[in-house]
Order: sequence, then structure tokens, then C-alpha cells
Amino acid sequence: MQGRLDMEFLSAYVAGGGTRVHPGFVSQPSITLGLNPLGIYGQFWLSYSPWDANDDCGDERDYTLGIFRIFYGWSFDLSYSYYNLYRLGKTNGDLHAFVFYVESPPIFSKSLTAYFKLDDNIPTDKNTLEGGVIYTLGLKYALPFPEFLPGFLSERFFNIDVCIKGHDGIYGKELDYLSLARLKIYANFDVWRLVVTPAINLQKGLENIGEGGTAEDEFWGGIKFSYSFSIF
Repeated sequence: MQGRLDMEFLSAYVAGGGTRVHPGFVSQPSITLGLNPLGIYGQFWLSYSPWDANDDCGDERDYTLGIFRIFYGWSFDLSYSYYNLYRLGKTNGDLHAFVFYVESPPIFSKSLTAYFKLDDNIPTDKNTLEGGVIYTLGLKYALPFPEFLPGFLSERFFNIDVCIKGHDGIYGKELDYLSLARLKIYANFDVWRLVVTPAINLQKGLENIGEGGTAEDEFWGGIKFSYSFSIF
């Protein structure tokens, strides 16, 4: 069994669908345990903010069980999550989520891959929070570092992730086939036994919030510390 501990600090919490959950600082620790070569894994994830900027303070608990496999160079991930969103410990306003993710083998060069993600959110109480489906289409590119940069990098490149997203009317909003575009740039550094990953994110909302859109223009950054280990 393998495991990984992550601790991420973000200047804002912007959800996968583009909604700003919390406008200020959040910390997001998690633990992931996996069984290889079966590819089965479980994860417990938290989001916490020390400032009361909104009703739930950006707090959240997610419980995930999934399976990850690679076939002929294609990566597949299928998972179920329970999102404890409002009034932690209560079920009103929470979500069940079934997520399917597929990523291609390298295309055109060894540095470029394409991916697709489908996120089906099913509410525990539609009167508190409606569900819906979010779909994502994106590209990942690894840009090599110049040779003169330090040699303690885990990987000798910047990672660039660009995607577009749409939804079928999630959270009670109007259907929006193309709701946002997002860019993420990050790099991995080896520091002692940790992998340190600073990242910046830029989001462009493609639908006006007042007209039923879910995503505003956003810019936020963060840093993640990861520690991997084996149990047996």
C-alpha cells in the first residue's frame, strides 16, 4: 500500500466549476492511500479558512473512493466522492459526485497530452443546492526549463494546463456549454523528502454572472507540499 500526504495553501478557493467558494486564504490538507497494482485508492480531503468571510468560511470535507488504470498509454480514473459542504456534519446541501477522467498518451510530442473530465454532481437536497454535470476539455504541456536553472527540480520543465469547461445548468444556473477558460502553470521541486509545487491560476468567465453564469474572472496562487510513503 502506498500513500501521500498533501498540504496546500491557496490565496482563494475556486471550485472546479469556476465558482468562487471563498475569496480569501484557505488551507487544504489531504491524505491518499492506494493499492497497487489494482489502482484502487481512497482520499480524505479538507478545506479550511480561518476568516469568516462567508457562511461556511470556505470549510469542506470530501471523501473519495476511486480506481485509476492505464491501458495502452491512456489513463483512466473513475471515482465517487461525498462533498460535505454546508454545516459540517449535516447532510443538507451536500453533494454526491461521480467523476470520470481520461487522458491521452503524448500527442505530437512527448510533452503534450489531452484530457476530458465529466463530473456529475447529485444533491442530497435540491431545495438547498441543486446538482448538475460539469464537463472539461483540456491540454497539458511540459515546457522544458533552461539549462542554467537550479538542478534540484523534480522535473526539468514547467507544467502548463489549459482547459475549457461547460455545464448543464449546475447549481440552479442556466445551461452553459462554454462557461469558462482556465490556465494553470506549476512546477515541482524536491526539498528534502518533500515535493514542493508552487502554482498560479488564471480563469476567464465566458458568461456573465448576472445572466446565469457560474464563473467570474479570477486570479489566484498557491503552494503545495507533498510527502509520499509506503506502508507495506
